Amino acid sequence: MRLSSDTALLSGLLFFLIISGCVQQTTPESESQSCATNLDPAGTCTNILDLVCGSDGRTYINCCHAQRAGANISKLGACDTLGCKDNDSGYNTALAGTVEAGGENKTDYCIDSSTLIEYECRTGQIFNSLVPCPSGRCEDGRCAYCTESDNGPDIFTAGEVRLSFDTPYTYMTYKDECVPSIQASWCTEIYNDSSSPTGYGDRIVRCTDPLLLRETSCKYGFLAIYYVNCPPGSVCLNGKCVYG
Repeated sequence: MRLSSDTALLSGLLFFLIISGCVQQTTPESESQSCATNLDPAGTCTNILDLVCGSDGRTYINCCHAQRAGANISKLGACDTLGCKDNDSGYNTALAGTVEAGGENKTDYCIDSSTLIEYECRTGQIFNSLVPCPSGRCEDGRCAYCTESDNGPDIFTAGEVRLSFDTPYTYMTYKDECVPSIQASWCTEIYNDSSSPTGYGDRIVRCTDPLLLRETSCKYGFLAIYYVNCPPGSVCLNGKCVYG
């Protein structure tokens, strides 16, 4: 039994790495200081949108990514696209986007399980790059930086979420686990619902179980954490709900 994707935002808490963007100065020293704010706790670049225009004419999703690519920052904000449109805001491998220019459309796609063709605007034209995904996984036209082992949220399987960053070897892991109820006041409750295509529904309720399931999942490329009252007749054990 799985939580419905339509109600996942209501039934859980999304945990984002919210880190402030670049400051207004653009000297080399200030760039180094400001781009450090686009680092996550592991010291790698986040995918938080804070657009900058690089000296190579490429729009980067934040100044940290520009520096990692060896580009100086020409200006804050996107580069001039001269009529070219990119709905994922430039060189952004975390989202699948479509570029339009001169009556032509190009959409990002995976050429294999770990390599992305990323389209972007440069000087008014469509430009493409062959990108080996830093996380090692390419899915649905984007590099998958958040991956999960149990295709969750699945409360009856103990899984884990991996947040990858600059390389497949730089990541943080979050496992499903049983936690004391003092960690949360609101939980997800699952109930039978014959009108639902899945046969069940879920809703937010007060936490009541002495042990809650802290279920981890990926939502829109980020880590989502759900606190769950296990269904009646089951208990939380070893990172999952177990009957009898």
